[in-house]
Amino acid sequence: MDVESPEGGAALVERAPSQAAVSTGAARWMTRLAAVAALLFFLATAFRSGWTRVETDFPNYYTAAVCVRKGLPLRNFYDWTWFQRQMNFAGVEQQLGGYSAHTPLTELPMIPLAGFPFQEAKRIWLAVNLGLLGGTVWLLTRLTQFRVEQLTLLMFLGFGSLYSNFLYGQYYVCLLFLLTLALYCLERGKPAACGFLCGVAFALKL
Repeated sequence: MDVESPEGGAALVERAPSQAAVSTGAARWMTRLAAVAALLFFLATAFRSGWTRVETDFPNYYTAAVCVRKGLPLRNFYDWTWFQRQMNFAGVEQQLGGYSAHTPLTELPMIPLAGFPFQEAKRIWLAVNLGLLGGTVWLLTRLTQFRVEQLTLLMFLGFGSLYSNFLYGQYYVCLLFLLTLALYCLERGKPAACGFLCGVAFALKL
């Protein structure tokens, strides 16, 4: 009958944690590679489509901001025929739009962009949205026990929504960032800042 020596048992005990560490490290690298692949796919599809194509939603925000810079009356924004004419004047041609679904303050973040040509303004907005998306992921790493690559993969599970947001130049990534930042402030014991950010998000779009 073979009896295992104490030295051999100790070696097995030491080897097991080592193998677990290697397995954990490999899993982390696989998660990071998957997150990078998902990001590259997103940039090559959703982000690129929004960068090169003109679709609805952003033209509405942009036209309203141009009208604000011109000092045109707000009540006319909700007149579909008038607003459509203003879209043409703003350089958005062959695109139907309207402002009736938006709050009077929705165009506020677009006012600085209204000084740029339409397509350039949209590209700036998309770049800002990409930064806000990254900021949201970072805030969530501070609020949860998930790592950046894990949250990135979770985020891209909602690829359809992200695709629409970037293709149409929508507002929802901006709102997501504001609400996540509000939660971060609340968790850090800053209820006033949380309330302010929630109020801004509601006033802009909700």
